[in-house]
Order: sequence, then C-alpha cells, then structure tokens
Amino acid sequence: MNAAASAIFSRLKISLHEKRKIANDEIIKASLKFMLNDFRPLIRFPPKLIRKLRATEIKLTLFTPKTIVMTPIFETRRKFRGIVFGFLVLLQTLSMNSFAQSDTAKPAGAWRVEVEPSAFIGRGYSVLASRAVCAKRNLSLGLYFFSIQLPTKMNARIFDHVDDSSTVHLSFELAASARYHFSWNGRASGPYVGLFLGYETFKITRPSRADLNTTNMFCTPQIGYEFYYYRKLLYINPSIRTVFEFSKTTDDAARLEEIKDFVLLPSISLGVRF
Repeated sequence: MNAAASAIFSRLKISLHEKRKIANDEIIKASLKFMLNDFRPLIRFPPKLIRKLRATEIKLTLFTPKTIVMTPIFETRRKFRGIVFGFLVLLQTLSMNSFAQSDTAKPAGAWRVEVEPSAFIGRGYSVLASRAVCAKRNLSLGLYFFSIQLPTKMNARIFDHVDDSSTVHLSFELAASARYHFSWNGRASGPYVGLFLGYETFKITRPSRADLNTTNMFCTPQIGYEFYYYRKLLYINPSIRTVFEFSKTTDDAARLEEIKDFVLLPSISLGVRF
C-alpha cells in the first residue's frame, strides 16, 4: 500500500515547471470542452477525431492535480484564451492530417458566421452573419453586431481629449456589411475587400465628471485574407479596417470629448461557412 501511494505521489509531484504545465493543461481542457460541446453542432467532426479529443479530455481530467486557484477575472480571461487557443489548434491540426480535404474540393458554403475573439475578451460581443448573393459565392451581404470595452491605451488613439484614466465602452454597433472575395483556380483561401456602413454608441466614464454618451455613423473599408481549413468550413480572417466617422452627436455639447474622424484598426476573426 505504501509503495503504491509513493508511486502515485511521485508521479504527481509538482515543481514550479510542472505548475506552469498544469495551467496549460487547464487551458487545453477548456478548449476541448468548447470544441466537443459548443462548436461540434456546427460541423461534423470525423468519429476518429472525436474519439481522440475525448480521450485527451479524460486523460487531462484524471491526471491534472487540482492545485491552482484562479480569481474570477483571470478565470474568465483564461476561458476565452482557451477557446481561441483551441480553435487555432484545431485549425492547424485539421490542415495537417488526413481529415482535411483540398482547398478546391468543393465550393465554400453560402452562409457565413464570424466572430472576433478580442470583443469577448473585452467583455463585449461580436457577430457577423452574411450570405453569398451570387452563383460564384464571392460576394456576400450581411449584418454586423459589435460591442467592447476599449483598452485604456486605445482611448487617445480613437478619441480627442480622452486619456488613459477614462473608461470607454462601445455600447452598441450595428452595420450592414458587404465583402467581395478574390479567388484563383477555384481556391477558397484568398484576399478580399469589404465595407461596413452603420451606427454606433459610446459611453465615456471619467473619474471627476459625469458620464458622456456619444453616437455617430461610420463607413469602414476593409481589406483582408481568408485562410480556409477543413473542407472550407473553418477560416481565419486577419484584416485592416479604415474607419471614417461622421454625423457625430453627444448628450453634452459643452464637452470636448469627440471621436476622431479617421481611425486605422487591425483585426482578426474566426469564422464558419456552411
């Protein structure tokens, strides 16, 4: 009995290096849970891949000691990092194994659902839902919803007379979207140009002043590149957006805070086509 106990404890001995490994395992577990329970209904994973993911999840659950206590804020951020990490690992795995098919195997789906992980990390949300409107499926039209609490370092980049001591929350954004995708030799992966036209509201909170609400219209040209994986179902979309703001209004005309006329924003999103 003592020999068996000693063997178990020696196997689970935790050094500083092993603690960091456990933290990584916890992130992977969150990622596996997301892929198996939340993302799986959207696509059909091959049975062999599902069995491998289940086996990995069970192994991590059985052999990872419960010695790390996370604060609620860190736990939330870790969860989103785990989801993003899992999504990227999944895409990389599928692109390198036999489950993936050729980029020219079949046409990409007409419907597109796309999210930006940065919005969820910033305690907001992001959804782009669109549909191809032509036979070649290279022109898509849709609706875009977005909300985020801006990182304080971006305050002065986006607003005049707003510093790092303020909190800026993009409360609501709604836009019509259009995207034209360029493809060569029938491949799904390729560059595109896009356009957003919509309406947004901001709430600015400063330590010594009343909250300020601003609204404006915006027009956003976009260029990017879609990298497709796994039978043209999943894709990663890095892009650069140029935001032009106009029709600005505020609930206190005497205040100096105002969104800039022009903002250059990089972004990366994850999507599904079906």
